[in-house]
Amino acid sequence: MERGLVKWYNDAKKYGLIISQEDGKEFLAYDIHIQNDPPILKEYQIVEFERFFSDKGPEAHKINIVMTQDLSIYQHEFTSLKRQRLHLSSFVGHVLLVVNTASGCGLTPQFESLEKLYQKYKDRKFTILGFPSNNFANQEQLDNEAILNFCQTNYHVSFPIMEKSNVVEFD
Repeated sequence: MERGLVKWYNDAKKYGLIISQEDGKEFLAYDIHIQNDPPILKEYQIVEFERFFSDKGPEAHKINIVMTQDLSIYQHEFTSLKRQRLHLSSFVGHVLLVVNTASGCGLTPQFESLEKLYQKYKDRKFTILGFPSNNFANQEQLDNEAILNFCQTNYHVSFPIMEKSNVVEFD
């Protein structure tokens, strides 16, 4: 058995897609293969399953729901400063360090330490996600292109940095 993240589709949750934590491959999942009784289905869940290859392609059989609580962090998708879509479900099984950033902040030199940390552990399923915002003392006044240039030129940042966004709900 291996673990993965399943996203159940439609209101009836009759089928879904499992992303394997082992190798990131995708498998079709059907509710008829769930062994838990009765199954408690949320949109995103951690499951154990066995791989099976049918004429429809790779499928998951003998599905056991391991985690039933809402995994809402994995439902979010962002766009990086490099204009790449990044769905957090691709980080299931990773340790994530989420950092609010701003180029005009007094703590901006921490980019250097963050990059060293990322380089040291990125091969061990550790990822840093940077989220620039101008919410705190107007310390990020650059646009997305200028933020990317600033981070790469001054600190050689290679970990994903998202587009500038509003991180305070009330702003």
